[in-house]
Amino acid sequence: MNSPNLKSEISNLKSDELGALYGRVSTDRQSDSLDAQDAKGLAYAAPLSIRVPAALTFAEEDISGGTALADRPQGAHLMRALKFGWAPPGEPESLAPVKHLIVTKPDRLGRDAVNLLNIWDWCEANGITLHIVDFGGNTIVSQGFMGKLVYGILALFAEFERSMIRDRINGAFARKRERGEACGGVTYGWDLVPSGRTKLVKRKSRGPDGRLIEETSEREIMLEQPNETEQHWLRQMADWRYTQKLGWRKIAERLNALGVQTKTRSAPWQQGNVAKVLGSRHAKLLLSTHL
Repeated sequence: MNSPNLKSEISNLKSDELGALYGRVSTDRQSDSLDAQDAKGLAYAAPLSIRVPAALTFAEEDISGGTALADRPQGAHLMRALKFGWAPPGEPESLAPVKHLIVTKPDRLGRDAVNLLNIWDWCEANGITLHIVDFGGNTIVSQGFMGKLVYGILALFAEFERSMIRDRINGAFARKRERGEACGGVTYGWDLVPSGRTKLVKRKSRGPDGRLIEETSEREIMLEQPNETEQHWLRQMADWRYTQKLGWRKIAERLNALGVQTKTRSAPWQQGNVAKVLGSRHAKLLLSTHL
């Protein structure tokens, strides 16, 4: 799992082998920046003679840990490089295998235990050595009998932490709803109106030099206000669907024939958005007293 002489523990390591570095930050956790992850990974790779070109440094911003690695834009590029190798631009004859995947912590790869274990198995099947750099001051490498056991335990903790994060977010949304504040975009049947109150919002972005910049701005708090016209049509849609047993497409055709506008006012009703507005949390609460 870890050793004072880590290089001797990685038995198949050859001088100047290629490695890929992967980092991720998401909206639910920004404590370990991409710059910090890059620095830790490169500092780890250097004494092991693992060469990490800039083109093999992959980073994702605002990507949830619940999204599978292969379904992320940079994650997909990473897995292609690991599977098929890498060559400098314009030098296809220099194609070389990428033998190492370096991440600071397992939760950068994901927060789903099954997905994390699948990544370990995929690396093993493709001859990739997975390096977890920051494990309480130690390192996990996918060579040695204890590595997978410890990694599996960390995968379960990552999924548990993801559940805790989701509970905190849902709790915050619930408190906002109790105050009548908007959560997310505007919903059909309601309008957003200014509350006269503001809040400070922090946002991180990358500057021209590639470094993360944190900006603080003031944002007005919006309240949800019932739209009586749209709520009338919500009740009519519910009657057509649940009483008259009409299909989604037929309801959309009726709404368009009657000139009823969608929320965006720029597109006609389609069966998909009829089902979506009737299935929203807001609509279900409203219609629970109507049906």
